[in-house]
This record gives sequence, structure tokens and C-alpha cells, in this order.
Amino acid sequence: MRECIFCHEQASSREDAWPLWLMRYLPSNGSIEAERGGSSLSAWNSSTPNLKIRCVCKSCNNGWMSKLENRVKPIVLGLIEGKLQSITSDAQSVLSIWAVKNAMVYENFYQERPRFYIDGKRHQLRIANVIPPRTSVWIAKCVNHPGAYTIAEDLRGPLSNGSGECNTYATTMVFASLALQVVSSRLSAVVPLETNVTTVLNKGQWDDIVVRIWPTTTEQQNWPSTVGLNGLLGLDEFGERFLVGNDNQDS
Repeated sequence: MRECIFCHEQASSREDAWPLWLMRYLPSNGSIEAERGGSSLSAWNSSTPNLKIRCVCKSCNNGWMSKLENRVKPIVLGLIEGKLQSITSDAQSVLSIWAVKNAMVYENFYQERPRFYIDGKRHQLRIANVIPPRTSVWIAKCVNHPGAYTIAEDLRGPLSNGSGECNTYATTMVFASLALQVVSSRLSAVVPLETNVTTVLNKGQWDDIVVRIWPTTTEQQNWPSTVGLNGLLGLDEFGERFLVGNDNQDS
């Protein structure tokens, strides 16, 4: 019996991988693609976006997850439609919780692969909207990509001080002109809890492209960024911009 990833009840409900309310805003000829760890699902047309994942229960799907969708909907649509020129700290928080929830759900595209996010972190998100530690969330503007897109990368590497390994998981999701990226790192048990994490980046104009929304700031973030991601090539570079986990710096 499949269990709900958020509460361990029977996974009796099929979660829409991409929200249907959001799919309606994509053009009928837009492509939809998903990939995890180099394994791809087939692309298909956005006029039939019903990709569902059986990994949640009806109580979660119709309860806290539905409430979260209602809270994030005006923020996401405002960013896509260009009606929001700034993002408040509260909106950053809601958008980040939604993005992390999506990342946890998208792990289940391939049931046979081990999950990165452990039970306790998924339960904390459900119960108290707690985002896992050592998690960062960014958004970026997309140009010339009308569809939906998801890619996830597993990254592992030794800590520079030799105290263990850092396991980093990066999930990139795109809906029309809006890209979101969630990056979480998990350290070996022997590493002190106060150790901060950073990641090594591939070269790119990332300071001009991405807007960091988690951890949130007390100030509003301006939107959109000055440089956008151009087409599928830009999205691929965005999804693969992280190289390896490291320590002793902020993530």
C-alpha cells in the first residue's frame, strides 16, 4: 500500500503534478517536460496536462495542500502576468513553501528512486509550514518558453574540511514565464548543526537572472530580474547550474 508522503495515511488521492489552474494559462501548443536524475518522462502537449502522482492522501490533498494552492495562486499569476513588480516577504514565504511542497511531490515521478527529503521534513512542512534547513529558493523570468518543465539533480560531494559528505538536491520547475528553483542540502551526521552550506556554480549571469526568495528578506524583492532565461537551453543551464555541495559559507 502506498503511503501519503506527508502523513503516512493511505495515498488515496492523485496529486496533479502541475496545478490545473496554472495549466489553463499555458498556450495549447506549449510543451510539458519532466526529468529527474537524467531520467526523462515523455514530453506532451499542454492541452492534456493531466499528469498525476499517487503519493498523497485525500485529507492532505483537499486540506492543507488545497489551502496552500489558494494562497499562492494570486502570487504566481501576478508574477506570470506582470502585475507584480515587487514581492513582499510574506509572498516570498508562501511562494517558497509551495515550491518546496512541489519539490517533495516531484520526487515521486519515479517511485523506485530513493527520496531526498526524509519523513520528518515532509511532516514539518505539512504541520507547521517549516521549510527544511539549508534550503534556498530562487525565481527567474523565462523568455520563449510557453510550457511547463521540471528537472531535478542529485549532487554529492565531500566537505572541504574533510568532515563528511554533502548531499544536495536541486529541483527546477517552470510555468510559462516563471521559473522556480529549490536547493536543499543534507550533511553527514558527524557534521556540526551550525555548519553552513554553499554550492559551487557553473559560470553565468546568475546575479542578474535569479531573485532569491528563501530565506526571505525583510525587504521587498523587485520583479522581474534584469536578465531572463532564454528558451529550453536557458532552462537547462539554470537547472544544472550547481556543481557540488561545500561548507563554511551561507547557501
